[in-house]
Amino acid sequence: MFIVFIGLLILLISWVVAAWMIRRLQRSLRAAERSLAAALAERSRLDLELRNSQESSTFAQASAGIATFDINVPADSLTCSGNYF
Repeated sequence: MFIVFIGLLILLISWVVAAWMIRRLQRSLRAAERSLAAALAERSRLDLELRNSQESSTFAQASAGIATFDINVPADSLTCSGNYF
């Protein structure tokens, strides 16, 4: 009878620990979901900000009649903006 009691006690303790670990994991997953959602929102905001900045830069260059050049020395290449000629 005592051995059965000890076995049931161990089973109960195992169940409590497993339930605690599951709750902890669920909280961690919710925190990760919130973090991912915040990161995606920030990424979308930054993409929009960059797009607006590039459009403004292109418009300003076209209005001024100037172009930009990117020189890549290791690749020995020169790239210019579309409003060069």
